Amino acid sequence: MKKDDSVYVENMLLYILQLEKFVSEKSYDDFLGKAEIQSHVIRLLEIIGEASTKVSKDLKDKYPEVIWAKLKGMRNILVHDYGNIKLNVVWNTAISGIDPLKKQVIQILKENYPQILNNYDI
Repeated sequence: MKKDDSVYVENMLLYILQLEKFVSEKSYDDFLGKAEIQSHVIRLLEIIGEASTKVSKDLKDKYPEVIWAKLKGMRNILVHDYGNIKLNVVWNTAISGIDPLKKQVIQILKENYPQILNNYDI
């Protein structure tokens, strides 16, 4: 494993937690009605996806259950194909797709970098 994996996995957790908190205070109508909310959710997903691309192949191979390729794919769409972003997919990912990822990221941290979890109330 690369030394930097701990940084990237922790970044994933940090932005997942921010995303969860942010969307928990919003409705789908709020999301659809305000470009600022859309932009913030999209940006958090971009950062999570970008951090996931920096994780070493060794760590990715150790955790094949994590949807590494889908994270990268979504990040690429959000960054490079922004004219074709489907807001319902973004919202559904933020609302229901992020919790399973959070559990997986926490498990990775527990097994490899448990000291990092001391910084979080989870």
